[in-house]
This record gives sequence, structure tokens and C-alpha cells, in this order.
Amino acid sequence: MPVHPSFMRAVALAVLAVTALTTAHAQDATAVPSIAVVSLAQIERDYVSLRSQEESLGQWLRQRRTFHEELLNYVFLSSEAFQEVIALLQKPRPLSETDQARLDELRGISDEKDARWSELRANTARTPVENEEFSSLQEIQDARLAELDQSWNATMGELGDRRQTAVAGLMSTVQEAIAAEAQEGGYTMVLDADSVLFGGDNITAAVLEHLNAGAAPAAEPAAEPAAEPVAEPAAEPAAQPAPAGGGEDTGGGQEGGEGGGQ
Repeated sequence: MPVHPSFMRAVALAVLAVTALTTAHAQDATAVPSIAVVSLAQIERDYVSLRSQEESLGQWLRQRRTFHEELLNYVFLSSEAFQEVIALLQKPRPLSETDQARLDELRGISDEKDARWSELRANTARTPVENEEFSSLQEIQDARLAELDQSWNATMGELGDRRQTAVAGLMSTVQEAIAAEAQEGGYTMVLDADSVLFGGDNITAAVLEHLNAGAAPAAEPAAEPAAEPVAEPAAEPAAQPAPAGGGEDTGGGQEGGEGGGQ
């Protein structure tokens, strides 16, 4: 997954900090500055620890999206039955025969009500009783979709927090690497190579060598703990959720573009 723009802004601040540091320590304040440049885009692309962090975040998000998409198959279930599905889906796979049978039973109930909702929706001459039945099914679906929308928004917020924490842990390392290479080369100023049209000694390769020294291949991320149960919906039903954040797609579902359920 692409690196969040905040990383590049943070790196740029690190470069400016190095510039101030090296300039302040220049022995001759009247001398012409010795300028180095660093490509932040190349650091973003080739810094092993950063790539590893982003791959780990990407896998975590894919797991959460898969969980979300699976729940879309149960949006016609009651709140209690929906929470039961969440608990079952959080269990290690494969499920026991009993748990799998119960999950299949709940899916069948949801699918049956989904089919009935579709039938009623297509009927333009519904009786008052059928109108009441249709409204009841619609309310159930809207409530479950509101819960899922709230849950997905929370997931995207957590993703931002995880990314910010990961970047903060890397920033001091990036700044130290730039400062070390600048001081070793006797440079009094370091600029972003991607913003300089001409001039400056490019020390990007040396900075990356410093950053990646002894770096091991990215390891498989540890398994994530089970997700927290989805919160109860708000008082007013929400519209069917669009995928939240950065174009992430939460996938398909049942009739109406959202997925099935009770």
C-alpha cells in the first residue's frame, strides 16, 4: 500500500532540521554553503523498514476488510443474531462442526429474509400487511448497515493511528542517518533532491545504505487479535455504507449493493 503523505512531510521536516543543525555548526559563517541533496521519494521507496511497516499495515487492513465483507452477508439478522455471527467469525478457523452449522443456519435465515425483502420490493401492489413486513425488513437491514459503517470508520481511524505510530518510530532514525552522512561529508545544508532543479551532491544512496545496514527481509506480520464486537447502531438508520477512506473497497454483499443478512 502507498506510504501516507504524512511520512513525506515528516521526512521533509527532518531534512530541514538537519539543515539548521549543520548550518549552525558551520565553522565559517561567511563561507559558501556546501550543499547536499536527498531524494525523499527514493527513501520512501527503498527504505526497508518503512516498506515492512507499510506491508504489515496493508495486511492488517486486508484482514479487517475481509471480516467486514463477510459480515455483509448477514445484514438481515437481528442485533442479537448479528453479534452471534461476529463472535463465530472471530473464532480460529476451521470452525468446529457445531459452530459451522450454526453459522450456516444464520446465513440461511439471512438469505431467506433477503429474498423476501427483494420480492416485496419488486411488488408494486403490496398490501398493508406486506408494506409493514417490508418496512420491518428494511429497518433491520438499515440498522446492521449502520453498525458496519460505524465499524469501518473506526477501522480507518485505527489505521491512521497505527501508521502515525509507525512513522514516528522511524523518523528519528531517518534524521540521524541524514545528519550523519551530512556531517561526514562536510555539508552545511541538505535539501530535498526532488525540489532542486540543479546542483548539490546527492547523498541519497549513502543515507539509504546507512538506514538499511543490517536490515533483514520483512517478516510476516504477527496475527492480529480478534476484532472488537461491532457497536450498537445510532438511533437513526444510516445510508448503505460506501467503502471508507482512501478508496478502500469493502466489497459486495446482498441485494441493494450491500450484502445479505437477517
